[in-house]
Amino acid sequence: IGGESREAYLTRRLDHYPYYQLINHELPPTARVWLINMRNDTVHLERNYFADYVFEDYTITKLVQQAANVSEMRAQVKAMGITHILLRHDLLLDYQRTPIVDERKSAAENQAKLQMLKSFLTDGTKTLKSDAKFMLVQLP
Repeated sequence: IGGESREAYLTRRLDHYPYYQLINHELPPTARVWLINMRNDTVHLERNYFADYVFEDYTITKLVQQAANVSEMRAQVKAMGITHILLRHDLLLDYQRTPIVDERKSAAENQAKLQMLKSFLTDGTKTLKSDAKFMLVQLP
């Protein structure tokens, strides 16, 4: 009806839309964004992306479980052509809710894997935007 702009409406309705605006307007056209726990809502995303279709954290979970260290993780993600990651860190980094925790392993092993993931996301990366729920990082 014209009472509200498209951007204002989407920002009000989709809490992740401001991140998509940043991706669409500030990232280079060659960027490839990995969406993790983002509901695969890609209709408003204008950059190349990678996302797991059903289990939205499947690839990152497997990567963390198989990698021995952060360098291994970075090499595998670089091979995927990923330049940025947009994730729901409130889910992925919460010990009680994350799929990274494997109940068959000790708490110490699970804490180490979760710490490796946190280091992967924060050490040497550039946080472009973050809030209590989402985080957009640029990989080195």
